[in-house]
Amino acid sequence: MRLTASSLLLIGLLTAPGISLAAADQSPQRLLFTVTPPAPFPHAEQSFAEVRNLIRDRYYTNALSDEALYWAVVKGMLRLVSPPGDPERAKLWAPRDYANVEQTLRGVRLSVGVRSRYDPIEGSLTVTEITPGSPAAGVLRRYDRIMRINGERLAQRSAPDIEKMMRGRAGEKLKLTVVRDIRVEELEIEFAPFRALDVERMLLPAKIGYVSVRHFALGVVKALRTAVTALRDGGADALVIDLRGNSGGVFAQGLQAAELFIAKGQPILHVQSRGGKIQRFISANTDPLRLPLAVLMDRKTASAAEIMARALQVDSGATLVGTRSFGKAAVEQTFPIDNGYRVKFIVGALFGPRGRSWYPGGLQPDVPVATTKAGLPSHVATLGARQRLARDPTIHAAWKLLTARRELGAPPAAATTVQ
Repeated sequence: MRLTASSLLLIGLLTAPGISLAAADQSPQRLLFTVTPPAPFPHAEQSFAEVRNLIRDRYYTNALSDEALYWAVVKGMLRLVSPPGDPERAKLWAPRDYANVEQTLRGVRLSVGVRSRYDPIEGSLTVTEITPGSPAAGVLRRYDRIMRINGERLAQRSAPDIEKMMRGRAGEKLKLTVVRDIRVEELEIEFAPFRALDVERMLLPAKIGYVSVRHFALGVVKALRTAVTALRDGGADALVIDLRGNSGGVFAQGLQAAELFIAKGQPILHVQSRGGKIQRFISANTDPLRLPLAVLMDRKTASAAEIMARALQVDSGATLVGTRSFGKAAVEQTFPIDNGYRVKFIVGALFGPRGRSWYPGGLQPDVPVATTKAGLPSHVATLGARQRLARDPTIHAAWKLLTARRELGAPPAAATTVQ
């Protein structure tokens, strides 16, 4: 296996600049989930070769190559080491596909910028979210139903097939047949790289700051520091951090984002690697941003976003508002293999500052806020501060909490009793 500079993108960031890494110790290994077969499988290597030979010799067609069989074996291994409820977590990427992954981690995306819900029976994609600044912005609308992609029907296709149909190279065009209200429209979107706005800020009424972090790409920590500093300079004396819809990203960015608010010497995260080896990540920040905090979560808040939410809850007394998070308490690493592909799988289990995992149930909110299945209309994110506060019940609940604490004279960053 060869290691290249680009392959170290996630590996090198495990020891993030600024964060101290305490000496590792050994503890009894705590498993996130088991990876054993359901029954004993004696003579495993010999049996594998036997089954492979049987398939090659007796399968109904000879149009089955060894290449396909070995590819299937690798995919099967990756499914086994993925969490039971998320069998596609471990990944195998072809070179072209991994190039898009690297771009995303760097904050640049090559896509049309759409999230959708697939109905395989009707054969349609319902648009649920459009990324601001993406090629789809201004072309597609929320609740549009995509019936054909490049002239092809969608009925009975698998979700991976649909994902492939929605991909393309820069400059290529995606032709969509869309049902909008009662009209059928033929739309065209050109694939182009775009830099998503991963950090957004605004000043809510009563001097409550609001900052949204949508994804932990490279550079997000710097943008977050700038946003919070600007809000504080503008008079904000409390802060809402919105991590809803944030599925993670670069591991170290989540650590460093939490460190912005955590004083030197305080633990942020424990990582258990092979054999029960424990590494403790400790803040090295001598000038933390100390503000009363509320952190917004939903079922899509995962990975690096959960790292940040848990660390702020334990160290800074942040109140978690919304619904429970996804429950991804693992760090993954990507490795190049000699044929140009990349493979990713879990290399460490994550535990909060006090040694508790949030797998599989996720982080539980301190202040639950029910949301509808459809979620908020996408245009709410473009409204001004007062309109957004009135239309978004989760933001409103956090705002109300922080203003009430101020009136009661609660000290900033009060200690929490969370274990």
